[in-house]
Amino acid sequence: MDLPSVQGNATGFTSSQHTAPALRSLGSDNEMTVADCWFAALDQRPFTSGNRCWTTRVVGVHLDASHTWIQLEFAEHPGRSFLLHLAPWAGLHDAVSIIRAEIIRGHV
Repeated sequence: MDLPSVQGNATGFTSSQHTAPALRSLGSDNEMTVADCWFAALDQRPFTSGNRCWTTRVVGVHLDASHTWIQLEFAEHPGRSFLLHLAPWAGLHDAVSIIRAEIIRGHV
């Protein structure tokens, strides 16, 4: 399946986070990984535009040394998905802004 890719570093959004995400657990008392945090932050998140609503479903999260890739689809449009590519300095605010912009543009 050919997924459209949306890149966080090519959108012109200002980053709200200036450090690269860690690829380890967040702490000895907390077993959540960075991928788990992205999943928790974006899965089942509602977005609205006009009178329409979209609910994200996180299909997968991949972290490499410096980038984050999140495959999303929407509950209202099963089977249609896109790949969100975030630069190392991108945070949750950036991801939400990119998703919202793609919805408004009609790309999802």
